[in-house]
Amino acid sequence: MHFTAATGSNVMLDDNADFKTINHAHPHIGKQLLALWGQPGFLPYMQSLTRDDRPSVRQGFADNVFLALHRLSEQHRRAYPDYRLESKYDPWATSVGTPHTR
Repeated sequence: MHFTAATGSNVMLDDNADFKTINHAHPHIGKQLLALWGQPGFLPYMQSLTRDDRPSVRQGFADNVFLALHRLSEQHRRAYPDYRLESKYDPWATSVGTPHTR
C-alpha cells in the first residue's frame, strides 16, 4: 500500500517528486514522512534512516531514493528553519562530514 497525502496527514507532499520516489520504493517510510512533515521529529527521523545502529546487515537505499531523501530533508529545512538537529554531526548537511552549527 502506498500512502499519499490525500489519505495521509499532509497535503504539502501531494505533488512532491522526491516524496513520491521515496514512497514508491518504501511505503512504510512514506507513511512516517507524512506524519512527521512540519514537525520537530522530521529531521531526527531522517537522521535515523542513515545511521546503521542495527546489528544486522542493511541493504541501504537505491541512489535515487537516497538523493530524494536528501532533497526532501533540504526542503524541510528551508520550510521549517527553526527545527534543527541537536547532534554535533548532521548527515544531511550540504557537504559530507560537515559539522552541524547553530
